[in-house]
Amino acid sequence: MDVLRLVLVDDYRMVTEAMASRLSASPDLWVAGCSQTDDPRLPEIIRWLRPDVVLIDVEPLGIAIAEVLGRIREAWPAARIIVVSADTDPGHAVEAARAGADAWVSKNQGADQLDSAISAAAARNGDTFADVRSAFAGHEICDSGSWLHSVTWPLGESYHPSASGQELGYLPQFTAAAG
Repeated sequence: MDVLRLVLVDDYRMVTEAMASRLSASPDLWVAGCSQTDDPRLPEIIRWLRPDVVLIDVEPLGIAIAEVLGRIREAWPAARIIVVSADTDPGHAVEAARAGADAWVSKNQGADQLDSAISAAAARNGDTFADVRSAFAGHEICDSGSWLHSVTWPLGESYHPSASGQELGYLPQFTAAAG
């Protein structure tokens, strides 16, 4: 089973860090890098990191959506592009689709919608997304039988699975996906 390489692109560092933390909890996702939306080196970063999926916020781009998505597609044609935005203008979603976006996920939706979009992008790439959401149901941070670390020091382990989460949550899903 291949690990999906992700690049996160958003103007707000806090957003990319939060998304990286959330997505890194999945055993088959690797956040290879982050960038700001308006970074002139974005195509170079994409080419260098060779992601399977690019998650990008296009809200600050306005009319430049097609231009930026085109540069990403040109830099690494194999990448699936998922737009993650608070923008509610359907015209921008259509423009993004015409420019090569594979999916549009509203920031007003939960992380489950993002997981579904990544799973679909993985399938189009011929990869498998091991979905552990149902395995972890009832074992979240605030549950008595949590399989996740709460806030820890150093912060690197925060919200990542405990040994029980690895064994009882990830391992069965990972084993099933690996065949």
